Amino acid sequence: MSLRRWVGLCFVTALFCLSLLPASVKARAGMSRPVHYLAHIAAFCTAYLLTASLDRDDGNTGVHWFRGSVLRNLFIATALMALGASIEFLEAWLYHNRLEVFDVIADGAGILLGILIGAMFRGRTGLSQV
Repeated sequence: MSLRRWVGLCFVTALFCLSLLPASVKARAGMSRPVHYLAHIAAFCTAYLLTASLDRDDGNTGVHWFRGSVLRNLFIATALMALGASIEFLEAWLYHNRLEVFDVIADGAGILLGILIGAMFRGRTGLSQV
């Protein structure tokens, strides 16, 4: 596993833990509504970029990325969406607040942005080589 993916795993773990902080702590951190949604988009975009396959070739099998990595990246995007939804369900259960569907939509927008950025930089040294 590459260093980028290890960092991605640590990032996703931190994202999960920080997301479950009480709303009062998040409010003190300045998470107003617009900032809150932008934070969701940025966090899930970053999570996708750190965990997805951005190489042109799959290093393990030599399969061209369009055949090998697309399925893996689809799995990663789906897993991140499930994580975002799970976080919202856990927050609703832990803090007895309403389910915030717009947070899950913002998570999806972040993943979509990550997919677009990843497609733009796929195979370039730097982002994919870290």
